[in-house]
Amino acid sequence: MFFLFALAGCSKETVYDYVNTNVLIKNMPDPFVFKAEDRKYYAIGTTEPAGGFKIYSSDNLLQWTAGGYAFIGNFKTQAGDFWAPEVVQYSGKYYLFYSARQFSTNSLRIYQAVSDTPEGPYLSTRDEPFFDFGYAAIDADVLIDGDKIYMYFSRDCSENIVDGKHTSQIYVVELKDDLSGTIGEAKLLTTPDAPWELKSGDYVWNEGPAVFKQGNIYFLMYSAGYYGDSTYSIGYATSSSPLGPFAKYKNNPIVQSDLMKGFSGPGHNTVLMDGEDLYIAYHIHANINGGADRNMVMNHLYIQNNKLVVGPPVK
Repeated sequence: MFFLFALAGCSKETVYDYVNTNVLIKNMPDPFVFKAEDRKYYAIGTTEPAGGFKIYSSDNLLQWTAGGYAFIGNFKTQAGDFWAPEVVQYSGKYYLFYSARQFSTNSLRIYQAVSDTPEGPYLSTRDEPFFDFGYAAIDADVLIDGDKIYMYFSRDCSENIVDGKHTSQIYVVELKDDLSGTIGEAKLLTTPDAPWELKSGDYVWNEGPAVFKQGNIYFLMYSAGYYGDSTYSIGYATSSSPLGPFAKYKNNPIVQSDLMKGFSGPGHNTVLMDGEDLYIAYHIHANINGGADRNMVMNHLYIQNNKLVVGPPVK
């Protein structure tokens, strides 16, 4: 009795069983969910086989209707690997940022396309990458913060070797106010350095950034581990500035595999801010043994004592 009382007295955050096997959309790696001006919800993600991005719509976050391809890749300039699309609603337009392999260099870059409607079609704004800092970059995420706009992205491990390991790191760069390009140099924010982030061996990751602001705190959510196995997990870091420095939460990861419950490889999340409500959408493995087949699930997300708490599944 005393032990239970003492435990309850020192715990100020509600603890939920966040394990979620309630699949909302099948074959949806790297999901991004947003609410458009038409009050509908939309989901877009990496589509296999990867030649573009399919889009889905919903009135309630539970039942999703498949649309067509919102975007079709240009294989004259891009050699494939169309990954991790995200949509930014800005100045009456919908801007799509996505990763693809540049045909001329065979290196991964971030590209931009635009549409008048949330479901597309999205048309490329240029044949060249949105920016090129001379290294492979993926997983764009845009934060509009007052009169400033920032893009967070992952410097991909394919070309980035740090201390002998292929290493993906998260960077930030300021964007022009018309979303036509970047301002200045990109700044390094996080690198894999915590024990849970180093379980994947000679390839290590901080990737899939999802940044949002609540009050005076900037929350940077990200994934670490190998996407194809159960090491893939979700953590977060916080800062008082969109440019950092960001401090990683000491009890990361906040979402991780539970193979006994059929829950493997949660990662590459997005955060949906819908009025006062927060949701986290992410993918899990379609097969408990891992692999590239992944499905979208969604949980409630809460902030308690300035900490992120992943709540029960949306169902």
